[in-house]
Formats: sequence, C-alpha cells, structure tokens
Amino acid sequence: MNLFCRPARLLVLGFSLSFSFGAALAQPKTVLEEVVVTATRVPQSSGALAAGVTVIDAAAIRAMGATSVNEAIRWLAGVPGRTSTSGGSDQSLDLRGFGETAESNLVVLVDGVRQNEGDSGGTSLSWLPIESVQRVEILRGSAAVLYGDGATGGVINVLTGGSTAKPGAQAQLGLGSDGLRQAKAQLSGAAQDWRWQFSASALDGNSYRENFDRSERNGVARVSWDSEGLSLSARLGLASSRGGLPGGLTPAEARATPSKSFKLLDRGEQESANLLLGAQFKLADWRMAIDLSQRQSDTFSNYVSDGYLANVAVTSARQSVRSWRDYSALGTEMRTQLGIDLETWDAERDNKADWGDSQVQVRQRSQAVYLRQEAAWPGQGWRGSAGVRRTLAERSVTGAQAGRIEPDNTSWELGVVRTIANAGEAYGRLSTSFRLPNADEFSCYVGYGGCTNSSVSILKPQTSRDLELGWRQSDAQGLRAVRLYRSHVRQEIGLDASQFNNINYDPTRRQGIESELKWMLSKTSELGAVLNLRSARFVEGAFSGRTVPLVSARTLTVTARHQLDGQQTLSWATQMQSSQRIAGDLDNSCTDRISSYGVSRARYAYAEGAWEWALTVNNVFDKQYYNYRTRCDASKRSVYPEVGRSWLVTAQRAF
Repeated sequence: MNLFCRPARLLVLGFSLSFSFGAALAQPKTVLEEVVVTATRVPQSSGALAAGVTVIDAAAIRAMGATSVNEAIRWLAGVPGRTSTSGGSDQSLDLRGFGETAESNLVVLVDGVRQNEGDSGGTSLSWLPIESVQRVEILRGSAAVLYGDGATGGVINVLTGGSTAKPGAQAQLGLGSDGLRQAKAQLSGAAQDWRWQFSASALDGNSYRENFDRSERNGVARVSWDSEGLSLSARLGLASSRGGLPGGLTPAEARATPSKSFKLLDRGEQESANLLLGAQFKLADWRMAIDLSQRQSDTFSNYVSDGYLANVAVTSARQSVRSWRDYSALGTEMRTQLGIDLETWDAERDNKADWGDSQVQVRQRSQAVYLRQEAAWPGQGWRGSAGVRRTLAERSVTGAQAGRIEPDNTSWELGVVRTIANAGEAYGRLSTSFRLPNADEFSCYVGYGGCTNSSVSILKPQTSRDLELGWRQSDAQGLRAVRLYRSHVRQEIGLDASQFNNINYDPTRRQGIESELKWMLSKTSELGAVLNLRSARFVEGAFSGRTVPLVSARTLTVTARHQLDGQQTLSWATQMQSSQRIAGDLDNSCTDRISSYGVSRARYAYAEGAWEWALTVNNVFDKQYYNYRTRCDASKRSVYPEVGRSWLVTAQRAF
C-alpha cells in the first residue's frame, strides 16, 4: 500500500503520533516563553507563522557536541544530508525531497543574508566556527515571497552571536581518530553600547580515506552598536581549506576497502571572505533595516588523474532594504512589510586541460520587490497573511560557454493560523515558488555542435504550487508538531539520465508528512524525534509514476540527552534513512539502489569548574555505508563511502 497516495491517512498518522506522545506525558500545561524568529526577515513569533519552524539554540548545539553548523542541522533538526564529492565538512541538505538538486531548492542565510551560489557548487557553511552560532532557524516549505529564487524547499537561517554574546572567553583543543587535530577559541566583550565577538577554529586530519586529508582555518569577527533605536553591525568572516579529492569507487571496491582511493594526487583548495554591514533604525512609524553584503571566494582544483586544472573566482554582492510597520485598524492588529532585494553574482572560470584551455565569464543580476501584509484578531484566535514578490533577472555566460536568459517571475502566498486555546496552533498555507536555471544549467559549451549565443537551447524557469497544513503545540513538556505538504512542480530543472545535459523534467510532485517531537522527561532528561515520510514522483510524461532519484522515502532521527549529575552529561543520536534510487535512474530501471542505513552518535561530557572534557564517538556501530552513487553500472567508480567509526576527545576551558 502506498501511503503517499492517501494524504488524509498521513495527516491522521502524524496527528495520532503527536497526540499520543503528548497524552503519555500529560501534566498541567505551562506555556513556554515565546520563540521569536528572524528568518521571516523581521522579528516574528514562531506561533504566528503559517509555516513549519524549527529552532536550534546554542545550548542544544553544545550538548550534542556538533563540530559544524551543517552537522548540527542534520542531527538536531533531522534534515537528511548527502556527502560532498568536493571534500570538506559540508554535506548537501535536502529539506523536502529534491534529490540531486536539493541545494538549489533551499535558501541558506547567515544573519539573514543569502549565501547560495549562482552555480551548482553548493552552499558552504563550514567557514562559520560553530562557537559563533547563536541559533539556527529552519523554515520548511515555500518562502519565495521573502527570498525569491530557489526557496521551494525552505530556508535555513544561521544567526551569529552579535549583541547576545555574553562577555568572556573560551578555548578548546581536540584529538581524534585518523590523525584529527582541532583547536578553537572565542572572545566576547561589551562596553557601554558596544558588543563584539571573535571566533576562530583550526582543523587538520587524514580523514578516513586515502587522499582525503583536510586542513581548515576559519575565523569570524562581529561588532555591533545599539543605542536609542539605532543599531549598527559589521561582520567579517575569513576561511581557508585544503584537502585531497579521493574520487569514487565501484560498489565492490567500497564494500571491500572503503578507505581506498585511485586518485592519490587530486587536490583542492578554497579561500573566501564574507563581509556584512547592517543598520536598523526608526523612520516615522516604520522600522527600517539595511543590509550590505560582499562575498569573494577563490577555488582551485587539480584533477591530476583526469588531466585538468580548474580555477574559479567568484564575487557576489547583495543589498536589501527592509521596512515594516505595526499598527491597529478597525480592531485588527496589522503589520505591513515592504522590501527590495538587489543581487549580483560574477564568476571567472579558467580551466586548463590536456585537450585544451577554456575561459568562461558568468554574469548574474537580480532585482526584486515584495509586499507582505498580516492581520490578527487576538480575541478570536485568528491570524492571516498575504504576500507577493516580483522578480526580474538577467543571467549570461560568455567565452567557452554561451547562454543568456532574462526571466521574470511573480510569486504569491496566502496563510492562516488558528490558535486553539491550550491545544496550540493549526495553520494552512497556499503559495507559489520558482527556481531559475543557474550558470551550470542554462549554458552550453560552444565547441559542442553549433552552440552559439543565438542558437543555444534555453531552459525554462522551474515553478511550483505549494500547499501546507500543520499543527504545533509548545508547553513545559516540550514540542509536538505535524506538517502535511504537497508541491506540484513544473519544468523542474535537473540532469537527464546520462547526467551530461540539463533539462526541464515533465511535471513532478513532492508530498509528505513531517512529525517533530521533543519531550522534557524530567529536569535532567530530554528526548526528541523527527520523522519524515516523503514521496517524490513524476506525474506526467514518459516517467510518470517513477520515483525521483536520490530521495529517501523515510528518514527518522532520534536524540536523547541525560544529565547524570551536576557534572556529567550523556547524549545520543540515531539517524536512519530508507533506500534511494541511484542518481540518473529516472526510469527506475536499475535493479541496484543506495541501501538503507542507520548511524548513531554518542557523547559523554564531564564538567568541573571552568573545564569540560568530552568524548564523542561517531558511527558507533561502525556501519559501512554510502549515500551518494552516480551510476547504475557497477563497473563505474561512482560510489563515495562515508566514514566508519571515529572518535574525538576535547578539552575546553572558559575564562
């Protein structure tokens, strides 16, 4: 029986699970302190949003012992990840089953500023030291009105300390398996209206495969000033990473010797700098905010085994002006939100290969304006919202590749939230979203059979109509939430079966249910679970009824934390994923699949005075697995094994 053909059953299942656990732990209800999120671009109570919201705070990140932002999102929010073939600690995150193009169907922010690249290179968060993170906000589902291109799956907003950082300092040293060595330091301070925070981290290790050693250096400095309604802030992030590129293995090789590499000389490195300037102030009855962002990165890859070098220099700039006003009219609490977004993304690509050199110049521009209106009737428990966004874009590639598009889009959303006395909030939302072809998708190589600026085949923009229904409740015992969603996607942009050409797919449909549960079993024990049941299928055309590759139909993440006494803490996490279709298997004809797997993580911490010692063990049961394979042909080296059991010992001191 295919549950995804019966959305009503999914909704009943999720509500049943949530209410059952809530009943099992039933005690007199105490409403928790209001959670305010900023992923909506203005401060907003999470209970007022017609969207699924997950907030991970710094305390939870510390208790889990996460070493990177990406790791915290996967373990604490239950977001499935997939290994990066270009090395580094970032994995591709998939909020709602978009498989190979998952990173192009979600928006990643740092302090509210978009980080997504203008090509298929993925979004890096490894430049942020985890100690600098105040919290992570995740909005699941369409957010096109506020963030535009690529927000069908949702939004991840990482907030650094800023004005909330407590004065003090801390330092940490760590030693782990496979020659892992790490050092971290943070300094925070305050003086009158000033706040500052400096965080730095260094990591070196041989990792778990031949030629997969890593060396990372990251630092973030943030300064803010806040006085009498005027706030100013500046943040500078610098990052450097170097490491080996071990390539893939055949399935048989991965089973026999997962640490093996046949590309012992391939190397890669990246340098990046991120600058953000921000200001907030009041203008008459309006609250105004201005963000100016500049980002530069240089990536060098030497693929010795394949005979070519790749240099990519990227410069991106983003400017946004946001304004909002709260007021009352006719007994209704109102909020009007207006904004303008301007973005540029330029890349210079210089490739040197045995078969010839090539230079490519990429230019991307985007301008957008949005309007969002909210209205609340507190006495009746109702809140409604509506929004619209108009986007104009220009994207061109010249040189060895050619292509040009000038797409436009109008997105909208309608939402309603109903507060149900002591039973939380129920909400519904109907919206549209879109994704534009990026630099790796709308262009083609000039040397390949008549591709010119005038004759190149241009991909159409991807569009989606999205529906979400949900319920949530927060109290002293924790959180219970369930969400049912469906997205009808047209002209979806992806790779064809050969994985050499980008095409527009026939219509597809994403739908599923998400259940999120957190329980405070006692003052010293906490339990959590995130269950995702997802379907990603073609609904028309030659592949109608077939499953979209690289999407797990079921994922379950369970976390537990127990404080043994005032000094000792134990934490545990297990994440399981069902099997997936191999990349490129659009017609589902491949008898092989990426197997289902489950991995666990354990941490023991002992604190005494200003010191904390901790032992973290990843992949406790030494599961041999992989979550990315690009070819059905078992003779091809297209499997990228994940790490086996590993450990890390850390010593941290606060000053």
